[in-house]
Amino acid sequence: MQTVEDAIAEAEANGDALAVQSAVPAGTPPARLRRPACVFGMKPANAGLLALAAACLATGFCGGKHAHAAIGLALTAGLGWHVWKRRRAL
Repeated sequence: MQTVEDAIAEAEANGDALAVQSAVPAGTPPARLRRPACVFGMKPANAGLLALAAACLATGFCGGKHAHAAIGLALTAGLGWHVWKRRRAL
């Protein structure tokens, strides 16, 4: 029976570069620095803004004036924060 070290040495001797590649790609950040779990492929902040927009539309059509105004203000604040965070220098 061949050990792992022997198999790697044999693969290197034969020029098989695939045998010694790392399981984690070189540019992958550590798990603690990765982005949180995505919602339908979106960042959580973007999913939150989308949910606020949907809630604002729903309360607008259902006639809840106070809820519509409160959610609209929260959406405006969230969008303002998003634009400020994503601004580009001229």
